[in-house]
Amino acid sequence: MNISNIFLRSSLRLASSFFLALIISASVAAQNFQHEDVNITTPSGYRIAGTYYSISGQTGPAVLLLPNITGQRGDWNDFLPILQDSGVKSVLAIDLPGSGSSDFKNRDKISWRNFTEEDFRDISTELNSALDHLRQAPTTDPAHIGIIGSILGANYAAVMAANNSDIKSLVLLSPGLVYRSVASFWAMEKYPNKPVLLVATKTDYYSVRSCEKMREGKSQNIQFQIYNKPAYGTDILANNPSFKATLTDWLKSNL
Repeated sequence: MNISNIFLRSSLRLASSFFLALIISASVAAQNFQHEDVNITTPSGYRIAGTYYSISGQTGPAVLLLPNITGQRGDWNDFLPILQDSGVKSVLAIDLPGSGSSDFKNRDKISWRNFTEEDFRDISTELNSALDHLRQAPTTDPAHIGIIGSILGANYAAVMAANNSDIKSLVLLSPGLVYRSVASFWAMEKYPNKPVLLVATKTDYYSVRSCEKMREGKSQNIQFQIYNKPAYGTDILANNPSFKATLTDWLKSNL
């Protein structure tokens, strides 16, 4: 075989490998979430700002993301690849009323710092408007909806799940028995025997005790994961990288 033939065959192999890599890359890219900002008005006039993520042309599990009252929907950015790897097709991340860009009620500027205990409790019901938005999304399978919440958002998630029978599973990051008068304990008592993942770190004593209390007398459907490195809510992922694999596997099995 002469040198020109060898060169030709080598070039063909390289070209084939190159185009195969392009095809694989395009296939992976096609699975990436598309996103758009949304504004949702609740019955009482709260304007909830959110970002809706979806995989166009596909229908599957959906997740509502609720941050802490002092956080914003961007706190969940590092969780998006996990949700995608878990097969989630539809995600709605919001700013809680009175926080971030969810800072209007009707025409009035608002802040959570001025909320009464009753305001905080009422928001549990107002958040159903965000849940409805996710339910109605074309990429949502309504039989596979989960909620993931952080700190106060975790308490809201528990209350919402107790009041919405179609919620299939819950992930609660650093929940407390009561935050800002929003009680998760009674909600967990009311929540049916469905999968729940409780997550806290050893130094967050209140959350650890709260998680232990919430799973008392419950079935094995409640998993409690404790991590060593100090963190709260969404920050648990950054400080404890092993949480990524745990959450991915759990969502694949329970959402």
